[in-house]
Formats: sequence, structure tokens, C-alpha cells
Amino acid sequence: MAKKVKAKEAKETKRVIYQKYFCTDELGESDAFYEVKDKKLIFITGWFHNDAMWRPEYMSGLLSYFGVGVEILPSKYEAQAEDLMREAFGV
Repeated sequence: MAKKVKAKEAKETKRVIYQKYFCTDELGESDAFYEVKDKKLIFITGWFHNDAMWRPEYMSGLLSYFGVGVEILPSKYEAQAEDLMREAFGV
């Protein structure tokens, strides 16, 4: 029988990053993470042309353990986020 392991407590949120899911002809099903610094949207990383919708479910828990809060990208940044995603993956 497997031994039960107690989960560690999540650390205090020190910063916030934003997640955006895309489903377009150009980007397919893609997922990206961004940060806003000095009112400018910065692309952190993403996954391109695959079924990425499930990632926020585990990423938010994993990142919160390291003190990073994950939120849905504010709508005012959506167009810019899509442009950054295209640029990052050369689309």
C-alpha cells in the first residue's frame, strides 16, 4: 500500500502572471503566459498548436507553490497577447 504524503503549504503570492488560451486557425489550440511590467505586456512562454486547455489546471497549483499567482489575462491585452504569441512562434 502506498504511503500517504502530506502536501506542503503554498507560499505567499509574490507576483502575478497571466494565462491566455487561444483557439484560432493560425495558432491552433495554444496556451501562453504573460506578465505586465511598467504597463507593458511581456510574453513569458507558451505552448503552440496542441491541446493546451488543460494546462492551467495544474500550472496554477504548481506556480502558486512557488509564490506565483496565475490569473486570466485582462481583456484589454488580448489583441496584443495574440500578436506576441504569433511573434514568439513565427506565425
